[in-house]
Amino acid sequence: MSHNEETSGKALVRWNRSTIYCAFLVAATAFTCPGIFGALNGLGAGGGASADTSNAANAIVFGCLAVGSLFVGGIANRITPRYALLNLGSSVGGMIALALNSKSNYRGGVNRATYIALMTIMCLGFPFALLLPTASKVERSDGRSVVLRKQPSLASEFKVLKSIFLKPWVWALIPLIIYAQWFLSFQWQFNFAYFTVRARALNSFLFYLLGLTSALLMGQLLDSTRWQRRTRAKIGFAIVTVLTGTSWILGQAVQVQYEKIHPTIDWNDGKYGLGAFVFALWGFSDPLVTTYMYWLVGSFSNDLNETSFLAAIMNSLGSVGSTFGFVVSAMDFNYNGACAINLALFFISLPGLAWVVFTKVSNTTHGTNLSGGQSIGGSESDDRTVEWAEKLEPEAKTGVQSNAASV
Repeated sequence: MSHNEETSGKALVRWNRSTIYCAFLVAATAFTCPGIFGALNGLGAGGGASADTSNAANAIVFGCLAVGSLFVGGIANRITPRYALLNLGSSVGGMIALALNSKSNYRGGVNRATYIALMTIMCLGFPFALLLPTASKVERSDGRSVVLRKQPSLASEFKVLKSIFLKPWVWALIPLIIYAQWFLSFQWQFNFAYFTVRARALNSFLFYLLGLTSALLMGQLLDSTRWQRRTRAKIGFAIVTVLTGTSWILGQAVQVQYEKIHPTIDWNDGKYGLGAFVFALWGFSDPLVTTYMYWLVGSFSNDLNETSFLAAIMNSLGSVGSTFGFVVSAMDFNYNGACAINLALFFISLPGLAWVVFTKVSNTTHGTNLSGGQSIGGSESDDRTVEWAEKLEPEAKTGVQSNAASV
C-alpha cells in the first residue's frame, strides 16, 4: 500500500477533485440553470399572460438543442466542457413563484419580482459549472482514476456516434425518446389555460416536488442489488406503463371536459382538486419515464465515452419532440388533439420499449462497448477491479480488440 492510502484501503483524495465535490457542482448547476428554467416554464406560458411568445421561444430553444445535442458527444470528448442534471431547482423555483404570487387569484401573468428572482438564480449557475474539474483530474475514493478513451480524431468520434445510432435497440427506443420531451408543451399549456396565476404557481411547485420524489424512488429501485438487472428492467417497465398510461387516459378525459366549459380555476374552488391531481400525476410520472429511459440506455455500455454519445442521441431526439410539441402549441392546435397526440405517442412507444426490455437487457456488462472496441472503465456493479483494468491496459495500447461480444 502506498504512503497516500489509509489502512482501510481508501486513497487520500483532494477535496476539490473528489467525486462528492463533482457531484455537488453538477447538482448545483442543474439546480440553478435547467431546474429554474423548468420552474419558469412550469407556470404555463413562461409565467406570462399569453402563451404565444413562450411557445415560439421554446420551439426555437429546443430546435437548437435538437441539432446541437447530436454533436456534443464527439465534441465533449475533445474539449471536455462542463455539463449538468436537474429537478430540485424546478421545485424550489415553483415555491418562489408561489410565494411571490400567492394573492394573484386571477388569470394573467406572474409579477416582475418572480422573473427577477428566478433569473438571478439562473445566473448563479455559471460559476458552478466552471469549477467542475475535467474527468482526468477526478480522484475516486479507492484510488482509481476515471478512464476516458478519446478517438484519434473528431471524425473518428462521429464514426462511433454513427455506429451507436445504427443499433436496432436505439431505433426501437426512438418513439419513447421523442415522447419523453414532447409532453412538456401540452402539460405547461394545460396549467396556463385553466388555472389562476397563484394556482398555476402551486401546481408548478407540486409538479416538480412530486417529480423529484418519483425520480429518487425510481432510481433507488433501478439501482437496487436485491434483484438482477433484467428483473429490475421488467419491474420498471411495468411501473412506467401503468402510471404514465393512467395519467394520460385520465388527463384526456379531464381535458375533454375542460374544453367544453373553459374554466379558470383557483385553489379555493371545489373543482380545483381534479385538475390539480391530473397535473400532479403528470409531474410524478414524467420523471419515471426519463429516469427509467436513461438507466436502460446506460445499461448497454460501460464505456464512459460512449455514454456521452448515447446521451447526445437521446437529448437530440428528445429535443426534436419538444420542438414539435411547442410548434403544435404555437399553432393554436386544439387542446383535445394536443393531449391525444401525447397519449398516442406514449402507447406507440411501448412495443419497442418492451422488445428492448424483454430481449436485449442483460444482467452484466463485461467491460465492453457498443462500437466493438475495448473498455476498461465502467459504472455497473459487475465492474472489474483495478487489477483487471491494469491487465487489459497493455492490450488496449496495442489496439487489441476485446473478445467480449458487443451489444
